[in-house]
Amino acid sequence: MTKNYTQNDLVRFIYHETLTNESAEIRQQLDTDENFKNEYLDLLKGYSQLTAPQCLPKKSAEDFILNYSKKLQPSAK
Repeated sequence: MTKNYTQNDLVRFIYHETLTNESAEIRQQLDTDENFKNEYLDLLKGYSQLTAPQCLPKKSAEDFILNYSKKLQPSAK
């Protein structure tokens, strides 16, 4: 029995989070269901416009975390 996949399944497919058999079935549904394919293309377009987050912590934040971590380690005897 073949499942009718949803928009949530398409998102998982785009992010490569589907099982092998799910991916095969989604590809088959994409080939046979024009509305499903259009929904996929819309989601894929949105996905391609996302940018990877580019944030780096301040040096002072890194130092604080490292110093705190050192305080938590048991001292060597």
